[in-house]
Parts: sequence; structure tokens; C-alpha cells
Amino acid sequence: LLQRGATRVHAVDVGTNQLVWKLRNDPRVIVKEKFNARHMVPADIGEPCRLAVTDLSFISLTKVLPAIFSVLEGGGSVVCLIKPQFELRREDITKGGIVRDPILHQRAINKILDFVIGEYNCQWRGMIPSPITGTDGNQEFLAWITIPEEGVAPVTREETRNTEDAGE
Repeated sequence: LLQRGATRVHAVDVGTNQLVWKLRNDPRVIVKEKFNARHMVPADIGEPCRLAVTDLSFISLTKVLPAIFSVLEGGGSVVCLIKPQFELRREDITKGGIVRDPILHQRAINKILDFVIGEYNCQWRGMIPSPITGTDGNQEFLAWITIPEEGVAPVTREETRNTEDAGE
């Protein structure tokens, strides 16, 4: 993001010392450690953001996206890494947390799609398989979501499906 012109990046992590030294010392990066993004509110960031990027572990996106949406300006975007092993039921995941079944991948994607459209009237702009696999080869997915601008009609799941079909 910084290489592409971001003037400021808020790096939020529940842990500590996860950010590489070069970024930690960049004056454009504001580091918030020991901070659970699930509880983030606009005052924590201090300014509306245009873009959020997520790479969460051990928690569903459905638990954190509401807080992320709260700090975005109208029309803002989220690029989130969907990790099926954290979106599915425990019984759907093999020992060791590996998800290889494409049907289960789609179930995890649909969970996030239904959540962002059904609960927040967001627009699902697109999704691709991540070119980098997760731990032990888990297939993960990058989704681009935009939150609605004030006065814009909500997008239905069917409209999203029609948009996806038109792109094939």
C-alpha cells in the first residue's frame, strides 16, 4: 500500500512484534498492537479510511468486519483474505485445520458473501483464489467488498450473482 501511494496505514494486531522493522519505523505507519480489531471504533483510528485490508487468524471475518466497516468512509473498500478453516464449522475441517474440498471452500465464501450483503448491504466486487496458499497448503481467497455510500440502494445477492455470471 505504501509503495502505491498510501499516505497513512493503520497496522492493527492483537499480538505484538508481528510487523517487520522497516514498516514499524516508517512514519506513515501507525502501529496499534495488543489491539483487538473486533472492538475497533472510529475514534481508535481518528479518521475515515478509504481502504482496509485484512489477514485474520483464528477468528471469522463476520466477527471483525462490522468494526472495520465502522471506520470506512462511504464507498470505502475492504480487501479481505477469506480463510475457510476459520469460516466453517469445526466438523467440516480435517485434523490440522486443512480444507481441501472445493464445496467447503464455496461454503466459506458464501458465508462471507451472505453476511456482507445481507447484514450490511455491501457490494461484492470480486473474488479470486489467493496466489499464496495458507499454512500447509490451505487455499485462501481474496475478496473485494465496498460499503454503501449514503443514499445508494442496497445490492441484493441475486444482483451480485448476475454480475458474477456476466463476467464469466
